[in-house]
Amino acid sequence: MASFPLMLMAACLLMTSEPGSCYEYHSVTCEGSEAHLNCGQGHVISVLRAVYGRQDKITCSYGRPASQIQNDHCSRLSGKVAERCNGRMSCSIKASNSEFGDPCRGTYKYLDVTYTCEEPGDDSHEVRSVTCENSVAYLKCGQGLVISVLWADYGRHDRTTCSSGRPASQIQNVHCSRPTGKVAERCNGRMSCSIKASNSEFGDPCRGTYKYLDVTYTCEEPGDDSHEVHSVTCEGSVAYLTCDQGLVISVLRADYGRHDRTTCSSGRPAHQIQNVHCSRLSGKVAERCNGKHCCTIGANNLEFGDPCWGTHKYLDVTYTCYGLPRSSKEIYSVTCENSNAHLTCGEGHTLSVLRADYGRHDKTTCTSTRPFFQTQYTCCSGPTGKVAERCNGKRSCSIQANNWEFGDPCWGTYKYLDVAYTCNAPVIAANPEAEIQ
Repeated sequence: MASFPLMLMAACLLMTSEPGSCYEYHSVTCEGSEAHLNCGQGHVISVLRAVYGRQDKITCSYGRPASQIQNDHCSRLSGKVAERCNGRMSCSIKASNSEFGDPCRGTYKYLDVTYTCEEPGDDSHEVRSVTCENSVAYLKCGQGLVISVLWADYGRHDRTTCSSGRPASQIQNVHCSRPTGKVAERCNGRMSCSIKASNSEFGDPCRGTYKYLDVTYTCEEPGDDSHEVHSVTCEGSVAYLTCDQGLVISVLRADYGRHDRTTCSSGRPAHQIQNVHCSRLSGKVAERCNGKHCCTIGANNLEFGDPCWGTHKYLDVTYTCYGLPRSSKEIYSVTCENSNAHLTCGEGHTLSVLRADYGRHDKTTCTSTRPFFQTQYTCCSGPTGKVAERCNGKRSCSIQANNWEFGDPCWGTYKYLDVAYTCNAPVIAANPEAEIQ
């Protein structure tokens, strides 16, 4: 059964002439079909809540045996829709177990998404670059500004982009997607950057399909507190990336291999340092470390693979430390381990979680009556989307700060849940049963 979007009509208390900026949209997609979220020109998606499972016996029940629709307590909140779609004008994602896992085996499920369409803002200056396969993408910012990649995907999402002169067989597969961190690694923090849109760079997500590289980025001021840090870690050791208090890591480039005969050469026989054309760019460091105050990762073949057997390698990382953007409207909540975090907004307002982290970043927060050894380790970080999944779109929300909810990023350390959120402008629901066929 195909997906069917429902629009929950909502009127802004503060009226605006801009279309689409005041409405919540409700999209329900039956298992096996594809959800299509879409905003009008000049607006971008902001996912409030996404649930995969079954919460009643009626939705997506046509033609299904009773055994497949009886379990209506099957629910899995997911941040994957927000990760894939937030900040984009349109987005597609399949309602399937392969995307979201199977919260209730034998039950026919559906994906239930609530989202809004928002203006990106005058200060975002988003730039979109689309580069056909085997051509070179050029990203560029003006004098004094640097690139910040928001989204990069190599594949195909429609039949029109990069289709000129191509046979139908090469443009029919529009479910070909490979989100990639490689563009961010190569380009973030630079005034200009080039990268080839090719299978050799990004792998081949759909053989036989003619693909393109789709990148969205902004041009930002580097700021006085944005400085490049260069870290080199010899094979077999652990890389330790760290920023000053209040700043977080942004990896610009990470490479595991060997580029010269002097780095990490002490005590090594000649044959282990002769190959200086050994390179493996990796997005793993960015995935592991971006947005954290500090981070560790082993420089070894187990983590990064072996780009040159028999050569003694090293991990070469360039990163910056930057301050997270702050807003006068942001509300901050810090909850000590094993206590309940309570997030709340005023009448008619709803929660929108900006950041959430479970761990420890200093030696002072949540230290009362705690022994010394439980508060000394401050490189304990676990950014989490669970708070956003649980709380976005609600007026108030509670969640316990514990290892069962968020996992244990640092055993033996007493942790806390650190959340930044805003309260969205009030809306009044009107005619929630309205359906657009």
